[in-house]
Amino acid sequence: MKIQEFANRFKEIKGISFINISNYKNSKGEIENVLININIDYNKTKLKDIETLRNIDLNSIDFNDKILLEQAKNELINSFINPNKTQSDAQNNTYTHLANNVKIHNETNEIYVTGTKVRKTITQIGEYKEVKSKPLTVAKNILRSYLQTSKIR
Repeated sequence: MKIQEFANRFKEIKGISFINISNYKNSKGEIENVLININIDYNKTKLKDIETLRNIDLNSIDFNDKILLEQAKNELINSFINPNKTQSDAQNNTYTHLANNVKIHNETNEIYVTGTKVRKTITQIGEYKEVKSKPLTVAKNILRSYLQTSKIR
């Protein structure tokens, strides 16, 4: 199947649609089968996540430093409202968008399908290094677990 024919199939999709990607191997060697909702709107999801962050009760979250948690919340909201322009421009110059949530890497011709992860079944565990994160990063990661954009792959 040619790339444009593949992309055209995505242009025909209306409403919620799912694809299953079998035997996906990530950069850590993990092999998984993933079910993805491919007909998502990132901007709408981002707006919902901003509201989630604005309305979240930080006292209900198991994290000792509420001041740091508040800082993490504010920084996440700001990053949604004012994304990094340099990074956004680099993304736009690296890929050609073929259809909603389908893009091709301009140099490698690899196709990327974006969607919300619904389910993941690991068939082979990968090798992940232990990462030591700063407390602010830990706080942000806890908050990200409440957000739908964190499920976009």
